[in-house]
Amino acid sequence: MFMRMLWQSLQNRKGRVAVAVMAVAMGAAMVFALGSLSLDMNDKIGKELRDYGANIVLVPPAGHSANLAADPSFSDEALKALDNSSAAPYIVGIAPYLYGIAEIGSQKVVVAGTDFDKVRKISPWWKVQGQWAVAGTAQSIIGGKAAAVLNLKVGSSYTVQYKGNLQTLTVAGIVTTGGPEDNQIFVGLPIAQSLLGRTGRTGQLSQVQISAQAGKQPLADIAADIEKSIPYVKVKVIKQIAQAEGQMLGKIEWLMILVTIIILGASAIAVMSTMTTTVLERTKEIGLMKAIGAETGSIGKLFWTEALSIALLGGVVGSVIGFAVAQLIGKSVFQTTISFRPFVLPVSLLVSAMVTLLASYIPVRAATSVIPATTLRGD
Repeated sequence: MFMRMLWQSLQNRKGRVAVAVMAVAMGAAMVFALGSLSLDMNDKIGKELRDYGANIVLVPPAGHSANLAADPSFSDEALKALDNSSAAPYIVGIAPYLYGIAEIGSQKVVVAGTDFDKVRKISPWWKVQGQWAVAGTAQSIIGGKAAAVLNLKVGSSYTVQYKGNLQTLTVAGIVTTGGPEDNQIFVGLPIAQSLLGRTGRTGQLSQVQISAQAGKQPLADIAADIEKSIPYVKVKVIKQIAQAEGQMLGKIEWLMILVTIIILGASAIAVMSTMTTTVLERTKEIGLMKAIGAETGSIGKLFWTEALSIALLGGVVGSVIGFAVAQLIGKSVFQTTISFRPFVLPVSLLVSAMVTLLASYIPVRAATSVIPATTLRGD
């Protein structure tokens, strides 16, 4: 009997129920989209920000050098230690560097030995005219400013000298970054180690740049884990990039939360309006039900069940819409799909139910407060 009354009540007010369901659905959609995006957003945005380069740098401690006659440096065994550190799962890319001041003719230049494949991974923003140098060859990439001073072009050959060591190189590409790279010459790490006399087991690296993806793990904690794994190096966090990453994530999350709260508020107002109108329309019906013996609790139960039905239906519809919205944002902003998180669905339904039931409190209370004698007299 109760279910029949509930069904008839919903059937007789299809238009109003549809409006209430859609209002709840919009709120549920935002909750579902927010939940899905929040769980994926840190990773997605972190990957986007990794295009801006390294956010952690390893350097020798002050006053330390594996080769006291050379510039401060440390062993390339640090790269192996990184692979075995607890921070390894968060490391996206690693680029080793060995720096030295050499000569081209009478002009002093900074020679940087590195792994070009690894540099391309952590520094995709480098603009290279020509092509990237091929590993294992005598090709080099020269900074734009250095190329202008030395009058070198793509395809040019030149000889670099360091304390009697000579190395003939060709220009594969000219790089422009707007930073110190514009004044440097980049060669393969083995060539730089041979030219600068760093072919031993120690003192082969001046710096290691690391691109780490924070989010699940704060960047400061990742840096601390690296420092524990490699005690003979100093770990520095590039604060500008770290702060930019944290601020961007925080702003986007707060914006989405604010939009969700506003839409949930609008949904609550729509549900309250619908339920209030329903109570006003059914006042005589409620009075008649009480007059023939219906208890106040039973009438309240009927209206609460109606509200819960609207909440659940709106929550399911909204969750489907919300997942579609999350995919749309993922494709347009991050050029990737957003993973489906099954546990976001019950959260969306729970929030929808809470908002709907709270919005229905005043209308349901009004329904249970109807006085039969007054209502049936038409007062």
